[in-house]
Amino acid sequence: MTDPLLPTPLMMRTLAKQFWGNAYPVKKHRRNALVVIRTLRKKAQAGDRGVWKELSDYGKPSGNITGPKIKQALRKFLISQQGHECCYCRRWLLNNAYASPIEHILPRDIYPEFALHFWNLAVACTACNSAKTADDWGMFAPPYVSYPIPEKSGHFFHPRFHQFNQHVRFVRVETNDVKLIAYVGITAQGKHLCSSLLSKVVGKEQLYRNTPVLTEFECLMRDYDTSADAPDRPALQAFQEALQGVVETRVKDGFREL
Repeated sequence: MTDPLLPTPLMMRTLAKQFWGNAYPVKKHRRNALVVIRTLRKKAQAGDRGVWKELSDYGKPSGNITGPKIKQALRKFLISQQGHECCYCRRWLLNNAYASPIEHILPRDIYPEFALHFWNLAVACTACNSAKTADDWGMFAPPYVSYPIPEKSGHFFHPRFHQFNQHVRFVRVETNDVKLIAYVGITAQGKHLCSSLLSKVVGKEQLYRNTPVLTEFECLMRDYDTSADAPDRPALQAFQEALQGVVETRVKDGFREL
């Protein structure tokens, strides 16, 4: 039976059209920005794996239309659609590039065709984005011609198709001395989200709480970029991913010790 809460084709077309009509912060440049986006989408659909970086570099440093500004408009639109909450864990999002990275639900390394597909993009908090990395939850078989419809995505949690509150229950309580976080999946999709991602995020958060130097680093990074259009920093991202790998290993070791 079809889930009545899934977005319909009409809803999906309408929302995508709404964004593409506001795809650039400066109104007079929106038409040309759409030309840039369409050109890059065609390259992505042909399997070009460098499209996302090409968008990041487009027009810098002094062009009238720049990739970071396009990403800024996309991030702002998605955050508004998500109620200013992370697409995975529902924590409050800060409106800056570092704290609110754009997430590829189906990873662009595996599905380059969907690197600029509107329904493959969401905004996650740093913790969820770094913990998910390039995990392929969809496990769809090639060729990747059309983006999977909502009805074909029931075997995993898709934050653009599934409503979090229908699939997961959570509690978050913080005091001066105690932090309690618990997520419980109540559907197959919710259980998938909890086991594949949220358990990692909670474990990492507990590890950080008990490791002051990690907490200090996290606070430093949180304050590093404060503007919505902060530039991408590949070297910093690579360092964060390496650190995340070490943290995940430690979290797994901790689970094995329990």
